[in-house]
Amino acid sequence: MLKKEGTGDWQDTSTPTRPWVEEVSEEEVKRMVDRGFKGYSKLVRAQPGSLLLKSRYADLMDKLYNFEFRPDDILIMTYPKSGTTWMQELVWSLTHPDLLHQADSQTINSRSSFLEVDVITSLETQLSNTSLMSKFWEVCGRDSRPEDGIQLQTIAHSPSSKQNPRIIKTHIPFTHLPPNLLETCKVIYMSRDPRDVCVSYYHFCRLIATYQFEGSFNDFVQSFIRGETYYGEVWDHCEAAWTRRAHHNLHFISYEALQSDLTTSLTRLASFLGLHASPQFLKIVEEHSSFTNMKLRHDKLPQAFSSKIIPGKGSFFREGVCGNWTKMADPDMQTLMSNWIQQRESHLGFSLPFNQEPKHV
Repeated sequence: MLKKEGTGDWQDTSTPTRPWVEEVSEEEVKRMVDRGFKGYSKLVRAQPGSLLLKSRYADLMDKLYNFEFRPDDILIMTYPKSGTTWMQELVWSLTHPDLLHQADSQTINSRSSFLEVDVITSLETQLSNTSLMSKFWEVCGRDSRPEDGIQLQTIAHSPSSKQNPRIIKTHIPFTHLPPNLLETCKVIYMSRDPRDVCVSYYHFCRLIATYQFEGSFNDFVQSFIRGETYYGEVWDHCEAAWTRRAHHNLHFISYEALQSDLTTSLTRLASFLGLHASPQFLKIVEEHSSFTNMKLRHDKLPQAFSSKIIPGKGSFFREGVCGNWTKMADPDMQTLMSNWIQQRESHLGFSLPFNQEPKHV
């Protein structure tokens, strides 16, 4: 239930609903495959929010819901393709001022962790990864069970401190994580114009074999609006964060705000994290985390993905700009997406901050 407080902001006052899953029928999976998602098989819908995920989520759902976060953790939460990697690099750079050189030899996914990667990656693929398994046995011990989540257990056993926090990214929304999350650690939620998310997700789904999307962009738009991409509909995801944005441990920021005024956004982010960063150091972070430099590092040291890359389908780093949807969508699709945004905003009672950061109260 949402309650409007004297500040004029809507607050979530409802009792948390424990997540549950529903198996997606073979017929529905086949319809998604026919619409272009050739990599789809054995899916579930996780409620509340109707998250579409691989069936392995059913086995790990409770472990994610009960995951023990620590006070010094920094959790980066986004809907996919909303600037997650950029935010990971910014946060890691701000919290490791003397170690920026490590980015030349370590991918961002080795310097921060992906909470639910066990859901997206098949257990067989993980078991065949010698490096991953060696770290798992070393950190978690030989008595640990890989089927309980290799990465999840590795994160849980990883040491941390205020000076060296666990930086964790997730696409799982608030509704499927511990109810006391915001009382435990700091969370950064990054939103992005859903139309740009759709374009970026389209290219990503063509690139990654777990999706293997082979339909047209117009086909993808229709599926995206229906919530047929992993993690379901973007609006449900964002609503859960938006209703909590007044909490002192949540920093809600938009991709567009970072693009339009990175210096101010970084200053606010550093303040939220309790860091004293000089203007000179913030300029260093800006340069270090620029699209050009991140792409250069990725080209030299590609990060591992949860599934194999399909050759000839582009690159993980594409353009990193706002408003690219206007180039991809024909007039009919532009109208469809804009109307969809207006309808969803009207139904939910809020507007996403595409061009500015929301007011913190």
